Amino acid sequence: MMKSDSFGMLLAPVRVLIPDRLIITPVDNFKDIVEAYKAVAENGFIHPPICQRVIYNSKNEKIREGVKKQADIYGLPSTHTIEYSDAESKDEFRSGTGRFILGMFNVLYDSRLQWEGWGHEDRIPANTDPVSVIYNGGMINFGGKSIVQVDQLSAFFISALNTWDSLAPEARKRLLNALYYHQKATAYKWGFEKFTVDYYAVDAIWRYSVESGLWNDSNAGHGKRITWMAHILGLYPKPDPAQKKNHPEIQHICDIRNNLFHEADWGIGNPIDVGFENGVCFTLHRLVKRLIVASVGVQNQFTESS
Repeated sequence: MMKSDSFGMLLAPVRVLIPDRLIITPVDNFKDIVEAYKAVAENGFIHPPICQRVIYNSKNEKIREGVKKQADIYGLPSTHTIEYSDAESKDEFRSGTGRFILGMFNVLYDSRLQWEGWGHEDRIPANTDPVSVIYNGGMINFGGKSIVQVDQLSAFFISALNTWDSLAPEARKRLLNALYYHQKATAYKWGFEKFTVDYYAVDAIWRYSVESGLWNDSNAGHGKRITWMAHILGLYPKPDPAQKKNHPEIQHICDIRNNLFHEADWGIGNPIDVGFENGVCFTLHRLVKRLIVASVGVQNQFTESS
């Protein structure tokens, strides 16, 4: 027997079939939901609706209207159904294996998925931004490189779930933390916010690599830990110990991180200046995707590309 649940919003009509383990399909009215989402999307995002707090005074039975503001939590229709093995209860699945599956979809599509009945918070990517992952021609791309072919999604999730099944609870927690912060980064507007939260994901992946036995130097500095973690996961060639240098891409990220975290210095000006952050935020966001995909046992053109 399989149990059933649903989630959203994922604007690609993806299907995953792993017999006796996992079945994911679009809901019957998927096309209508997608068109409705796109009709209200602004600058590539679905934004929280405007709500108004109402205050009721029980003594005089008067109602006072509060300020209007964006909702802290709001609901959206589900776009996909998910059937899973009945070995787990619904709550266990949603907070464990299911959360991992949704997190991996967030990595693939730059989405921010949530279970049916659970509230969304902040803005949600509507996958209309050209910088985000694009569903096009049967390929899931990011930055011009293919992460996985759509018809190979089932194989992708078989590999990912095999890795998940092998992990101890502490390693699972670290991986889930990385997945959470990575999707959360897309909700922020300012570059220094995006960079900070995506770097949380880097730290979580590093801790995951320690907990899962991939890396044994828990005291390494940031540049060294990312450089060697990226090598162990197959992203970069083995560093030359004689040079004592990090990969240039990683060193640049670490320099930005050190200036921001220790000196509150974001590039060449004010933290809310635009322009400077576009390149480094994209580079870090893409690096996190590559680290996560490689961490679950998938090696391909995307993970090995700089």
